[in-house]
Amino acid sequence: MDEEKVFPKIAGLLHSWGIEANDWFVVGKLARRLAGFTVPERGLHVNVAINVKKLPWRVEHVNYVEAIPPKGSEYLKQYLKFITETGWELDLKPMDKKLYESVSKEVTAIGGATIQYAHILDNIRINELSVSHHSMKQLGPTKARRLLLGLQNLRNAADPEDAPEVIKACDAVLKKYASVLDAQPDADALEGTPIGRGSVTGKVLLMTDDFQGAESPVILVAKEFSTKLVAYLHNVVGIISESGGLLSHQAIIAREWHIPAVLNVHGATRLLENGDEVVLDLALGRVTKLD
Repeated sequence: MDEEKVFPKIAGLLHSWGIEANDWFVVGKLARRLAGFTVPERGLHVNVAINVKKLPWRVEHVNYVEAIPPKGSEYLKQYLKFITETGWELDLKPMDKKLYESVSKEVTAIGGATIQYAHILDNIRINELSVSHHSMKQLGPTKARRLLLGLQNLRNAADPEDAPEVIKACDAVLKKYASVLDAQPDADALEGTPIGRGSVTGKVLLMTDDFQGAESPVILVAKEFSTKLVAYLHNVVGIISESGGLLSHQAIIAREWHIPAVLNVHGATRLLENGDEVVLDLALGRVTKLD
């Protein structure tokens, strides 16, 4: 589904939750394109920042963490319906009032809907604030690196004559976090950040782009998990992800659905194969292949 049809649906979904046009704005790569910068995008994916005071359910974390509607709620049903009908990933990012109001917004119309998006310099500022958290254990260095690569792409897309301030802002962040961008993880250690307690044993299923659920119990393995996963968790008894940390949306999904997980396991999709029997040791954050 194209943007002309998707954005009115986003606006309609949020309106049904009592969130009006002034209470949310687009941020991230799509906002950069709306601002006139040609940058690689992450498929059918949009990040929406929301004034947390307007969100109709309680969240524990704001500003840098995606929110998923509560399990079993009508909000979740509506959210999943949007994802399955449009094919788009919709990441909801609650912001506290202070940060939300500090962001300068631009306004455009898409498909008849009024859409706010972050001013390009505030987009960069939000990106830096996210990196400062993603580079720590809470959200994982893999996400931090992806955010920084996104800034590199923005910097390359910016015209030195038309947008010198954009180049300057990107360079400052890239210089500050150069060590994160250049870090090389241990390629063969199946260890990461555990979510849950105890241990679980099961057979590996490498997640593909067309994954729509498992026919029998599996431990699902992927480079990263999108919010689309919540529609297909039946028979998933464990999760292994090459990205993520304690406050990533992978962790939120694992905790909400009580699924044991080990996140930020570098090389998992390379070292594991379909059918491998593995043990997730959540005390040690370790994945062990059984012979």
